[in-house]
Order: sequence, then structure tokens, then C-alpha cells
Amino acid sequence: MFSLENAMQNRILGKDNIIYHGTSVEGLIEIIKSGRFESPSYFAWVKKRLIPSFDEEKQQELQTLFTKFDFEDSECSLRAAYDYSKQYAKSKSLVDHLRYKQGLGDVMDKFEEVEFHTTFYNDLETLNNYCVDYLIEIAKPFGYTEEDIRTRINQASKRNGIMIGINKEFFTGKIKKDFSWDLIELVYPKETDNETSGMDTKYINSIYISTAAERREVLAALDTVK
Repeated sequence: MFSLENAMQNRILGKDNIIYHGTSVEGLIEIIKSGRFESPSYFAWVKKRLIPSFDEEKQQELQTLFTKFDFEDSECSLRAAYDYSKQYAKSKSLVDHLRYKQGLGDVMDKFEEVEFHTTFYNDLETLNNYCVDYLIEIAKPFGYTEEDIRTRINQASKRNGIMIGINKEFFTGKIKKDFSWDLIELVYPKETDNETSGMDTKYINSIYISTAAERREVLAALDTVK
């Protein structure tokens, strides 16, 4: 049974966290309300923790998969997985704050139609340059000035997002083909899987919320969920 209070007390870098997910306040609230992650959802994995989490007969299959990836151990380390999810959480929170708290829903719909929206999530340096300039341009037809947008971005940038750690029990009985795999990221369920529901919240081990404002929002939402 998932408990937000207990999850917030568990260390986000603790050894029981096998994979990580970065999201926003709005994203976490939706997960709590539905009892499941979005389908599909993206998680960063820690190699040394992930392989032993699978049933023993499936571990070699996973090892074989990883040999196909051309990466250094540091690229699939705890720090790498944490930093990747932290960056995604920061960007996701910025986008959601602009959409839901700053009243830019129409603008963000237009912005997220462009092909490079994944860069917005994954490259904060680009976010602070080209993507911000583009956001300003597409907001103008909606009546927003450059100052309007930059002010809203500045406010939204104060959010850090939320980190979620998933425990090893989730992988019991799972096989490699249940997931889509990339360098440091796994997808569950697979993007081509229209039958499987998203991950159950009972597998959440840790939740880390670094800012007091975001923590207050989540706790207030928890009261409404109860």
C-alpha cells in the first residue's frame, strides 16, 4: 500500500531505489489520484541495482542487452540516473507551471507541437536560449509581451520538480521485453503496448521534494485525495 508520508521520509539515494522518475507537482498529484503512473512513463535506471532486481534466470538476458549499449559505467551509475531524472523533473515542472499556474495552456499546446520539445525537457542550456526565444515568439499572437513571458518563466524556474524512486519488487516476474530500453532510460509499459496499465504506486519507495512551496502543494493535494 502506497503512503506518501512514508515515501517522503525515505532517502531518495537509498539503496532500495532501483530506477528513478522525475515529474512535477501536477504530475505527482495525478499519479496519486489515479494510483498509477502514466502509460507509458520514463525511468532512469541504475545498472548495478537493476540487474539483481530481476529474477535470476532473467539476469543474463539483461546483461546481454547492456553489452549492446556503448557506454561507460559512469553513464549508468546512481549519480547519472539521479541527475538525469532531476533535470527532467526541473524542466517538466517548468512546463507544467507555465501551463497550469501561469495560464499559458494555449501557448504551451502550440509550443509542445514542435519537434524539439524533447530538447526543452532534456537540455536546460538550450531551454535558456533558443527555446525561450521561441516560446516568446509563439506567445505574441496570444497577446503576451516578451516581458510577460520572461516574468512567468522566472517564476516557474523556482520550481525544482519531484524525484520518485522505485523499489525492486516491481521487477519480480518481469522480463526484458516488458520494457523499451535506451542508454540510461527504460519505458514502462512499452510505447507500443496499449493493453498494459502504468506502474502501480505501491512500488514507489521514495519521493524527494526539495522546495517548501512544492511540498506544501503536494501535502494540500494529499488532503483532497484522502
